[in-house]
Amino acid sequence: GKHMPQLLPIRVAELVTASTDALRAQVEAKGLSFAAEVPPDLPSVLADRAQIERVLTNLVSNALRHTDRGGLIRVSAVRRQGHIAISVKDTGHGIPPEYLAHIFEKFIRVPDAPSGDAGLGLAISKRIVEAHGGTIVVQSEVGRGTTFTFTLPMAG
Repeated sequence: GKHMPQLLPIRVAELVTASTDALRAQVEAKGLSFAAEVPPDLPSVLADRAQIERVLTNLVSNALRHTDRGGLIRVSAVRRQGHIAISVKDTGHGIPPEYLAHIFEKFIRVPDAPSGDAGLGLAISKRIVEAHGGTIVVQSEVGRGTTFTFTLPMAG
């Protein structure tokens, strides 16, 4: 929250590709399917490339950690009322309903979840997205998976 984003027009496909390519080997090594569905004709977004790549990397890394072999991680983007909505969906363990309202708070960790993080990634991601004028939400069902969706304003 200390660095204001340096907003520039960026193609959504470039953001998604940079983030997913960096993690593709880890995802495939775990035996997961990985898909990116970003229409090439989506308008650019106003974003700080490094900050939004950090958000995407965090969301995909979380999906990787919480999805078992044979599962799927899908990153997609769609146009939505002056914004672009980017989603990271997995077929992982899901988040119990009692944690959903607090999942973006610092140091929140779901019990019995695989270790590997300090519980700060989602709180940081939320701050980054909000500093860009967007929102981030989560939908989850235990045993079926989780979808995180965040919005960014379109350029121009």
